[in-house]
Amino acid sequence: MSWCSNYYFSEKEIDFTTEYLDYNQFLLQEFFNADLETWKKISNYYYDEYGKQSFGYLKRKYSEWANGNYHLTDLMKGRIVGFMPQFLTEEAKHKLGIHDFMSSIKKTVNTFWKKETYNYRDRYRYSQSSNKKRLSRINDFLELFENDYDRINKLTFNLFKFNVLKDEEKGEALEVSKYILKVKLQTAFNQVKKDFDTFLPIITKFKRGAFTASYELSFYKCHLDLSNKDYQKISFPNFRINEIETNSKYRKYSDKYLAYEMVSVNSVSKKAISESFLNNHDMNLFYTHYEELAKGDSAVDMNGTFQGEGGKLIIKAEMKPLKILKISISKSIFKLVVVLIIIAGIISWSVREEWYSFLFWGGLIGGFISFGFIAEEISELKILIKELKQYGK
Repeated sequence: MSWCSNYYFSEKEIDFTTEYLDYNQFLLQEFFNADLETWKKISNYYYDEYGKQSFGYLKRKYSEWANGNYHLTDLMKGRIVGFMPQFLTEEAKHKLGIHDFMSSIKKTVNTFWKKETYNYRDRYRYSQSSNKKRLSRINDFLELFENDYDRINKLTFNLFKFNVLKDEEKGEALEVSKYILKVKLQTAFNQVKKDFDTFLPIITKFKRGAFTASYELSFYKCHLDLSNKDYQKISFPNFRINEIETNSKYRKYSDKYLAYEMVSVNSVSKKAISESFLNNHDMNLFYTHYEELAKGDSAVDMNGTFQGEGGKLIIKAEMKPLKILKISISKSIFKLVVVLIIIAGIISWSVREEWYSFLFWGGLIGGFISFGFIAEEISELKILIKELKQYGK
């Protein structure tokens, strides 16, 4: 026999929004709060099942157990938990139904986003430092939303713990879950779309210099590279969210939970708006400042981070003045010409003076030195020419 602290088996409220219910404790509670008619049924069953002596012991100790004045043994707990399901009243079954109905909705909503991480982990490359998906195509980015929308539509019944709900009631719980998930997905999508509508017209103006941009989507912890500029053909899909009608006896509970979820979505949305500073004015200011600096004689290296409603835009822009690049190219060409003239002069002088030994050893040693210099200068010249084409757009 094991001992535990006293517990008063008075009727206690059940939190219908939690995913877990202590079913054994619930059965004990129903046993000690049984009405007269239910108690008669339990008494007859217990007498037939366990005999007169055990039934007498049950009657003597009942009030002490109920009031917590005497410890309930594991044997008695096991017996009560074992037979009570067949003696549950309609009211008790209704309570279990409420819990199953509500916990199914909450479990479906909460587990859906957890599964998303694993679904996409193998498909897209993750950054080891930030554990974020790194996407290189805008279509991959949009597929995140489209795939989840399809997954929501294809959701089926969750496992219900208690066999008290009808099929139509289970279906209603599923539809409520789908509606909540779609609202959350649509809200995140609208936030991202608003960000794109704000910054796309600006970043498409960056045609001069080296320009890179990326967008970190908070909802999916996703990093989208905007360097390939395929966003210029972006077409955001439209999602359809149908209104739901709840007509079962659990309607008032589902309505309350819907209201709770909608308040939460609205609160998150307002917080994102308040923390956002991605707007047309700041974006245009960044671009205008960049263009003004690019007209000068100094190199330009500008970085900008703009927090939007749905994510974070990161911009990096570089510009090297064409005048400086042209001067550098001229110097590089001049160095090559001078070195080639010197080499040609030394070779010509050695042949004329018939200093073949000097030509051989000098050419062997000097060749390595001059070859390295020439190769390095040619490589530098290629880089300068590439930058001239890049920054000269």
